Amino acid sequence: MSCNRFQLINSMLHPTSQETVRRGQPGYDRWVKIRFFVESINEHIKKYLFPFQNLSIDESIVGMKNRCSYIQYLPNKRHSRYGTKKFELCDSFSDYINHIELYSGSDYLEDNCGPFTQKVVIQLLEKSELFDKGYHIFLSNFYTKIPLVEVLSLQNTFVSGTINKNSKGLPKSILPAKLGERESIYFREKKLLLVKYQQKISQKPVLVLTLDCHVEDQMITSKKGLRCMKPLVIHKYNQSMETIDATDKSIYHYSCTITTPTYSTGKKLFMNF
Repeated sequence: MSCNRFQLINSMLHPTSQETVRRGQPGYDRWVKIRFFVESINEHIKKYLFPFQNLSIDESIVGMKNRCSYIQYLPNKRHSRYGTKKFELCDSFSDYINHIELYSGSDYLEDNCGPFTQKVVIQLLEKSELFDKGYHIFLSNFYTKIPLVEVLSLQNTFVSGTINKNSKGLPKSILPAKLGERESIYFREKKLLLVKYQQKISQKPVLVLTLDCHVEDQMITSKKGLRCMKPLVIHKYNQSMETIDATDKSIYHYSCTITTPTYSTGKKLFMNF
């Protein structure tokens, strides 16, 4: 396709919908103009793509500065700090995305009685039909909470994730324990295993909560060729969370990079799928 033909088609592209629910009325959907397109993508992914066991959740952003109430600011995203947020369930082995959910501000929480982070994880797993199938999901400390881990345990879904030291329900005995360089300590309660690991004295210790791994330290060779002992659960976590870095990198290189309000919100999202 020639550049002129692409620009002609692009100038006439306008996502729209036949829905008539007005803004502020019950049932109004902020993403109604591209809802059918997003659902079609998710349905085809579910039909043709079967993920490996390990999954992870990525919180990505489509860069834009349009005038709408759900524009987010994420300072840790280098490719674009302003834009609309979307949640993606990713296959940690193949780096493919298995499900996409768009964030629309406070409307995202209307039908939810639990914490926001819990709704994100459960909704992604439910809509992708991956509950109760023995999958293992890896989470950042933004999502990992003990109540969520207990809910997923009842759904035959394994969880591993970093967790904040101030989270409710953590054992008080393991938190103040001081560790030397590359030392670890474990705490188990029923199915839950908590690991505290000190990589370097100059760094803060890492807390990882898991339902899958057992107590085991493994000899790991780093990218620089250094060999050291590291808990198996942390090694698996680092390997699985590399998917998020790969996804963000692809967004940086291949996304539509226009952040000014040249495109409408719906059209900009359409161009970035």
